Amino acid sequence: MNIHGMTDDAIAVELGARIQRQRLNRNKTQDQIAEEVGVSKPTIVQLERGQAKLTTLIAVMRALGMLDQVNQIVPEVPASPIQVLKMKGAVRVRATASSGRQSTGKLTAREVKSNPPVTHSKRVSKDSSEW
Repeated sequence: MNIHGMTDDAIAVELGARIQRQRLNRNKTQDQIAEEVGVSKPTIVQLERGQAKLTTLIAVMRALGMLDQVNQIVPEVPASPIQVLKMKGAVRVRATASSGRQSTGKLTAREVKSNPPVTHSKRVSKDSSEW
């Protein structure tokens, strides 16, 4: 399966189907899982359709004995040693913002308010070549 070619919704549906297969392989009903997790059966149905909360997914994975697979889904990532050195031992908790915008030469409304137009004390006529 090419997960990279799938939409987010399609991946959620696939995860739900995989949870359903795991439940059936363990010969457990939706009612049994719902009772064990402490949610309603419709919540389990939603999960198996790919429409549940992340906390429900985690609880069902725990009930199915699959919690150790969380590390395969999102592996633990240590702090970058270079970043820790730059921050003098502190661990980074925020990303730096990069606007990714290129200047068009036009001012936004916010920029116009914060940067009033420059006025000159000397009046210059259109045909003046002093500048």
